[in-house]
Amino acid sequence: MLIADEPADLRKHAEDFQEEARAAYGGLEPSTPSPPPPAELLLPLSHLLEAGGARCLVTTEAIASGETANATAEAPPVLHFEAHRPQAVGIGVKGRSFTETLTHLETLRVQGPVVIVARSRGQVDRLKALFLEHDLPAEPLGDKPVTTLGAHAPYALVQGELSGGLLGLRGPGGGATPLALSIIVEDELFAKGGRHKAPSSSKSAAFLRSLEEVKVGDHVVHIQHGIGRYSGLRRLAVQGFDSDYLVVEYAGGDMVYVPLDRLSQIQRYSPSEGQTPTLSHLGGTAWSRTKARVRKSIEEMAKDLIAVHAARQARGRPVYAPDSLLSHEFDAAFEYEETADQFRAIEDIRRDMESDKPMDRLICGDVGYGKTEVAMRAAFKAVQDNRQAAVLVPTTLLAQQHFETFTERFAPFPVTVGVVSRLQSSKDLKSTLRGVAQGSIDIVIGTHRLLQRTCSSATSAWSWSTRSSGSGCVTRNASSSCAPRWTS
Repeated sequence: MLIADEPADLRKHAEDFQEEARAAYGGLEPSTPSPPPPAELLLPLSHLLEAGGARCLVTTEAIASGETANATAEAPPVLHFEAHRPQAVGIGVKGRSFTETLTHLETLRVQGPVVIVARSRGQVDRLKALFLEHDLPAEPLGDKPVTTLGAHAPYALVQGELSGGLLGLRGPGGGATPLALSIIVEDELFAKGGRHKAPSSSKSAAFLRSLEEVKVGDHVVHIQHGIGRYSGLRRLAVQGFDSDYLVVEYAGGDMVYVPLDRLSQIQRYSPSEGQTPTLSHLGGTAWSRTKARVRKSIEEMAKDLIAVHAARQARGRPVYAPDSLLSHEFDAAFEYEETADQFRAIEDIRRDMESDKPMDRLICGDVGYGKTEVAMRAAFKAVQDNRQAAVLVPTTLLAQQHFETFTERFAPFPVTVGVVSRLQSSKDLKSTLRGVAQGSIDIVIGTHRLLQRTCSSATSAWSWSTRSSGSGCVTRNASSSCAPRWTS
């Protein structure tokens, strides 16, 4: 797109500049070789404005006072846009359901064409399917001019970027009263904030970010030598080559110099709260014994998990119903644009839940890459099939954060969310557990308090969504017999 502000002024400035260039060229003394004339170096502005220098040319000009009254047949008509925002008629109001929004859209469609702007091609297709499920006509606008659309025309879907919609746009009517054009952005259909796209990063970005977090004096773990203390970077000359090395100090003042191309052997140590690790001894056997104990513990855990998984696979369970119309509305109301990996995880979980085999899936992802949304999609699908869902989190703070996030996300839908944590009063906790037992609470979020015997009778048939902490935890027996469950 090319935008020309005050094209008449631009042409005058361009002509003045070319005239100065010609005058300067004419005043040059003869020389060998002589420079090329300005006509060979400078293109006229008209070549850019009139020869298709951009796919779309937009010109902006100030409208002088009284110009509308003196408009001639040759001059372009001056359009008055007395428009207002969609919120003025009830569209884009927070907490309003998509079904209610459709009622207002139908009123606008009677008055004139309605254009829906989506930010991706995939969202255009999703909105089209969503409108058709509500028995409302919708189709991509394509190359068709919007001026050819009339009242009661199908909703015109276009892909583009627009910060907000406008209602009541009217152009020249040619003697007739012009139709009102309404433009709605997808964010306003679901009363959400601006859609964001998760930032892409290279495969090495996560490692570089973790390296920057390590400060001198922090404890680190070397895969071969064990726990040490990071002492900074040092440049050394080895065999005639200067290179940077990561310096790790061990017990007794021993040092290990790790080349930067072997940083994959180093990671930051994450101690338990309030504990200070003991530095390993180089050449000692303590670190080897520690790794052997951990390896044996992991093998035992793996055996238990295999046994539980085999029992779950043999047991089977009722399948979940395919996505409903309300599920499609819930998906379309997502505030962010799904990443490719996030969309694949959502589809994998959907297929798992619609299978007769219990689901046991691990979802991994960095902070801010949409794991919570994956959990909410799965929980919503469970609730739509008359099930209850539990979200197990490692900390009380995370339970409260998720409760607020889930409550806001599910607000426009008939879903009740509860929370179980030590921040609740005894009265509120009893009320929540009573609601879970009676089925009035669809989704409950909490810490391992959910696994206690006082809650177990109500949770035995739940669909589990579990979330582990960085330090790791093992939850056995209490949740092993549940229907579908997954960990992020």
